[in-house]
Amino acid sequence: MAHSFKSKTYKQTVSSKQAVKQRSRKGVENPALPSSSDNVANQMKNLYISQSSKRVDPQKLYHSRLISSKRFFALTKHGFYALADCDESGALTGNYCLLQSKLFCDSKQSANLLLCSCDMEIRNSLAALSDFVDDDTLVDFVKKEEDKYCIHRRVLKELPCFDGTEHGDDDDSDGEGDSDEYVVDQLSVDPLLVAVLVDNEYGLVQGAPRLKLKLKCLTCAHGVSRCDHVTYYRNWAKRNNILLDSELHNGPHLSEFTCVSYKRIPYPLTDTLKERYHEFEYSRMDFPLHLIPTAAAPPCCHGNKWDNRCPVQNKWVRPASTKIYKLHSTLDSDDTINPRTVFYRPTVERKCLCTLEYDGQEDLLFNLDAKNLVYYDVLFRYLYDMVDTGTPLSSFSHACRDTNNELSGKDDSIPLHILRRAWNAFARLLDIDYTNLFKCDSCGSQPDVVICDATSVGVQKNLLTAIARDSTSTTEEPIKGSKHKDRVFFKVASTRKLLLNLCGFKDRSRKRNRKAPGLKAAQLRQLQRQLVSEEQHAVAAIIGNHARPGRILEEPYGSFFGELARNSPACGTFQIAGEESIEDIIRKVARGEMDIRQASSAGCLTQLQNHAPLIATLLTSLKGVIPQYVRDLLLQIVDCINAPFGTVNNDQHYVLGRDESPLTFFPGLPVQRGHGVYEADRTNSRDRETGESCRKESWGHHTLSPGIFTVYCSHGICHGFTILESNESPRHPFEIFVSRFKEAPAVIIYDNSCKLHQYALNREPDYFKRTKFFVDRFHWRGHVACSEGYNLSSYKNKKFSEINSQINEQENAGIQRLKGHLSYMLPDNFRFHLGLYFAVKNLRKR
Repeated sequence: MAHSFKSKTYKQTVSSKQAVKQRSRKGVENPALPSSSDNVANQMKNLYISQSSKRVDPQKLYHSRLISSKRFFALTKHGFYALADCDESGALTGNYCLLQSKLFCDSKQSANLLLCSCDMEIRNSLAALSDFVDDDTLVDFVKKEEDKYCIHRRVLKELPCFDGTEHGDDDDSDGEGDSDEYVVDQLSVDPLLVAVLVDNEYGLVQGAPRLKLKLKCLTCAHGVSRCDHVTYYRNWAKRNNILLDSELHNGPHLSEFTCVSYKRIPYPLTDTLKERYHEFEYSRMDFPLHLIPTAAAPPCCHGNKWDNRCPVQNKWVRPASTKIYKLHSTLDSDDTINPRTVFYRPTVERKCLCTLEYDGQEDLLFNLDAKNLVYYDVLFRYLYDMVDTGTPLSSFSHACRDTNNELSGKDDSIPLHILRRAWNAFARLLDIDYTNLFKCDSCGSQPDVVICDATSVGVQKNLLTAIARDSTSTTEEPIKGSKHKDRVFFKVASTRKLLLNLCGFKDRSRKRNRKAPGLKAAQLRQLQRQLVSEEQHAVAAIIGNHARPGRILEEPYGSFFGELARNSPACGTFQIAGEESIEDIIRKVARGEMDIRQASSAGCLTQLQNHAPLIATLLTSLKGVIPQYVRDLLLQIVDCINAPFGTVNNDQHYVLGRDESPLTFFPGLPVQRGHGVYEADRTNSRDRETGESCRKESWGHHTLSPGIFTVYCSHGICHGFTILESNESPRHPFEIFVSRFKEAPAVIIYDNSCKLHQYALNREPDYFKRTKFFVDRFHWRGHVACSEGYNLSSYKNKKFSEINSQINEQENAGIQRLKGHLSYMLPDNFRFHLGLYFAVKNLRKR
């Protein structure tokens, strides 16, 4: 078994020190000592220090460090140990050594010898020896080998984990199937260190501290990631439901963007700061020569007040050269005419070491590090360039440099690395009320009308942290939704297909062909039999009275049945579930208590046209008395609309997982409930009961995540977004609505609403009972198989007609401009900049 550890043994350490002594005796100059012969005292002093340092026993230091750090382990298999490695002085390193006890014996006695991985040649030679030693030679053999012990083997014998009892190889198995078994010892979680036993040989697996977890074996070869030890550990983690990525990435990805400025920067700026800007820009006022922090500041963290004496007179000055960066020029402290100096204040009587630094806000300066100060004009200019044009920091920096070169012939604009540090720190000091800005003044935090969609602005896939999902439920039984066969009006697919052909609609086509041949006589008879078997007597009567072989079904029944025969649920074709007033009108018409076509019922007809236009069109197209089979059909439709509903799930059905995912940003929509465990998910349902449904194709980028999913209200305010880990699907909006909305929105507009409605009915039908699902006007042309009930333009309701259903598409154009530089940020930085972008856009719409 090859090994990667190359640390020096104790024997090698002593040899190197002896060589130094020999060189000194021979007159060879030791580079660690002074070479001048004039300063004999210094030479003797340094020699004494050097010799005294050699008296520190590396073995004792190594032992004490191991005890204090607890980086020694006795492994599950008897006689195996893992120790942190050390350098030649005895200080611990980041590597580890594997040690093994091997039993040797003769005919009278036995003894254990330790094998160490720090010298694989010695280890392998001892491991290859026979366990049996000739009589009268065992004691000498053991003593000879123990004299060769490295520092690891010497120290192990002094550690509390060492078991000095004599033992041989474990023999607890039955001898069958041992080659397929392996043992995993989880030695440490942070940092990850695991000992994996494969084929009676241990290997140490370590988690490399990178943005994305990388396992490497420290035993087989240096940093190898595909050996048996790593493979078996991954399999073990998978069997035990351990998400390796999330285990090792508890901390944030975002770097600490530090700066000297500490005050929150009001956004929008206060009138006082705006007046100060006007003085600098239009009154020819310049920055102060002495940049002094005001004494009227809160006490330090120890409660001590700041010294209010003059920092200039007391020379409380930061000695670094100061630069003030403006948009196209730089004010340097080396300027002999107007040099700028940054001062600080200590505490009164120097009671502590705290200092009050110059913040710079009163002078519209952002103090990055007491050496580099950036004028607010630069940072606010980049903020709006980023929001309006998607300008990257590098492009902005280059534009400032080129402008300065062209106008002044000097290149003293702000360098890119200073701009990047200043911008990231400045942006996080902006005092933005995200919770308030991500709410609509009209809708509040729970909008009734929601327009949602995804856009392909993704982050690098290899930087995304896996988010663990709690798969346990508080109930034994999963949540049950409705079934497809219970919510479509015609249960049998062949019946739906025959009816579509009879009405002049081809498969997956919305355009009606009035010259279509319809059905043959045999097909009509087959359709009649199937309708009777499904107990659709009203429809069978209509077909019998109005259908003819070789011709399509006459109006108004042809268009009506063409929609009713689609694969969409009846509550999607007629979106009146929970609308008691509309259902009451239909029932009155069915019972003959109301004629919707009379002038006295004009108000009821208007309501029907606004909420159920297909039924209103059918009834107003009929002449004379409404036939009994039409009235029976209306009652059947109402019953089918309400069939999926009736089970209300309590909060105990939902798992309370993490409060907020690091991939979501909904400041005004906090989590209301956990996610549920649904029967539709456990049965691996993909919501594809038949091949007649609409579908949305997705194409992913090979290195970037699919994008973000945004939620808007009808007033154009973005309420938040989530970063997609997988291709866009109905699951993403479903989880947002169920987890963050106390009650489902009244209207959901989404380019794949037909599938979202089906997904919701499979899991939470009653939660979405009163919700109307519409496809936005732009994407409706691509929906050829779902019902006209999802077409927003088919409703004459003024409330619906005034909705701008293209809000997402219009805003996506602006977001796409950010794609060039946001896509290569770390996930937390990506999320922060998107949140800042939407906050600025929302503020403009107020």
